[in-house]
Amino acid sequence: MSGMLYSIPVILTGYRIVQIEDEATPLAQSVKSGYYGDTIAGMLGIGVLLLLVIYFILCRKYQKRIIELQENAHPGWNWWKLRKQATELEDKKAEGIVEDIRRAAQSYMTV
Repeated sequence: MSGMLYSIPVILTGYRIVQIEDEATPLAQSVKSGYYGDTIAGMLGIGVLLLLVIYFILCRKYQKRIIELQENAHPGWNWWKLRKQATELEDKKAEGIVEDIRRAAQSYMTV
């Protein structure tokens, strides 16, 4: 008779009230299901795909900058080398601009 609630009016009318209780569910119950491994594999696949897209976007950013700074450049896909090469080209361009300003200032002073 566990799970059944009785009261005088219920007994007189002949109805039964059944109390439904939830059982405790373990947190790792999904491990038993067949889709757990597939879900983990799918999540890892999506994560790797997302990392590849981010890597591609970062490489393209540096490749575009290198092509802007140096015509006929053929940059690769190594992000570390691209970053280093872009920094070196920007430094060279900045040194050239500073040298042009210095020459212009000297020619202005000699006139």
